[in-house]
Formats: sequence, structure tokens, C-alpha cells
Amino acid sequence: MVLFEIVKAEISRKGADFYGWKNSPEVKDGALMHTSGYGDNVKTVEVSNNEVCDIFTAKLNGAYGERFALTMALIPGLIRQGKKVALLQIQKEEGLPFNAEGWLVMSIEGFPLFHIAPWDLSMEAVEKAGLVTLVTEGSEEASIHGWKGTDKVQEFSNILDWML
Repeated sequence: MVLFEIVKAEISRKGADFYGWKNSPEVKDGALMHTSGYGDNVKTVEVSNNEVCDIFTAKLNGAYGERFALTMALIPGLIRQGKKVALLQIQKEEGLPFNAEGWLVMSIEGFPLFHIAPWDLSMEAVEKAGLVTLVTEGSEEASIHGWKGTDKVQEFSNILDWML
């Protein structure tokens, strides 16, 4: 499937280090310290405030990137089960705690489950492949795929239920 080739290309482009584990910096004796590596290659160094922010940003981006890849891995099984899966560009979304302009939405069974940032997937590639459905404000699709007022616990429960 074309979507998965695009996803695999993006994952490969980012590389293993992007998704790899990153330890959180710690405060030791009043200094900001960071430990990296494992086994014989463990290294602990003092880091600046800016480096702490960079480490946490890399840790967060890697975790969301992994979550994105795992969500994509669920899609073939859901499609085989006959679930309605759509990759959407929603013009206006209500109830979001962030600005999702320019983002895509993976909708499953009418639930806008996962927002895909432009830096997580080549928007040009998915648009060129004709994989994106535009959802205009006030349309029937907008009501079907709109925010359901769920929280993460409910969404994770939905995923588990869908896979059964």
C-alpha cells in the first residue's frame, strides 16, 4: 500500500537515533546532568539549560514519532476487519488544545484518532498519491469525523476494542 511506503521512507529518513531511547536529564548536587549510552559506553555529563530543553524535545519527538509509526502499523489490521479508516485534511477542528492547521488526521470509525504533523509525514507525498480527503467546515464528513470529546483513556480503549 502506498501510504505504508511513504511512512517507511519517512521513518528511514529520520533514522534509528530519532526513535531511540533518551534518558531524561537529572539534577545531581545542584548540577544538570545527562547520562547517555549503555553498557561500556555509558557517559554522564553536565548539561546547560538549553541542552536540557534539546534533550527533552528530542525525547518527546521520538516518542510521538514512535506512536505515529505504531498507529500506522495498526491500520492494515483495522482495514482487514472492515473498519472505516480515512486520512483527512480537516479545514477547521473544534476542541483541540493545539493548532492543527496543515496537519492530517487519521480517522478510524469516525474518530479523529491521531493528528499527523507535517514534519512526521511527507504531506506532498500523500497528497500526490491521492490519499487525503479534504473535510470542509460544516460538511457531513466534518460531523462524522469531528472531535468526540474523548480523552486518551477512551481513545486507547477504542483501539483495543477495534482490534478484537
